Amino acid sequence: MIVEDEVLIAMTIRDTITTHGYNCAGLAISYEDAINLLKNDSTIDFVLLDVTISGVLTGIDIARKLNADYQIPFIYLTSYTDSNTINKLRNTKPVGYLPKPINDFALTTMLDLYFDELLEKNKEKVFNLKIGKNSYILNLELLLFFKVDHVYVEFYFSDGKKIMVRASLSTILDLLPTDNFIRINRSTVVNKLKITKKIGKKIFVGKSDFVASSNYIKNV
Repeated sequence: MIVEDEVLIAMTIRDTITTHGYNCAGLAISYEDAINLLKNDSTIDFVLLDVTISGVLTGIDIARKLNADYQIPFIYLTSYTDSNTINKLRNTKPVGYLPKPINDFALTTMLDLYFDELLEKNKEKVFNLKIGKNSYILNLELLLFFKVDHVYVEFYFSDGKKIMVRASLSTILDLLPTDNFIRINRSTVVNKLKITKKIGKKIFVGKSDFVASSNYIKNV
């Protein structure tokens, strides 16, 4: 998510990160916009955060909300360089901050470094799924199941997050680095470690249940 009240700057940043392979969940110009996006989009896993935004509340207020309620990392975008403001920013524990005007290379490099470190720390459970030019960070430990929706595959996680990827089930299965995911019918793959119950051909995963087809029931 990009929080920036100058729309042209926000759109430029969006173009920069999407060209580099990241996905933009949305643009917000105020505290209220940002909170609405956070409440309604469970895919947000990083925030680019301007300090001075529209309205009474600032980017620092959003940072405090991110820390308290969402545990989502963020980078500050700011034209402030005075020690008083920088100390306020540091107290909210950002991943980093970039001075304005934003340098495209510095921005994408900071994002790459953060996600590379995240993947290295959690390489047993976090996977970087690359489809074409796009990258999707999947927490395999929380991934319950994924299923086909027209030309997309939807991933569902135990923390409520959902990610949509334009790909086929076969492509996804070939790319995943573990055999914990099993196909139970033409449109659904489940995490076998998350199966809680099986009654006949009905498979229960978390709060969801599916019917395994005759061709795939042997997998279960």
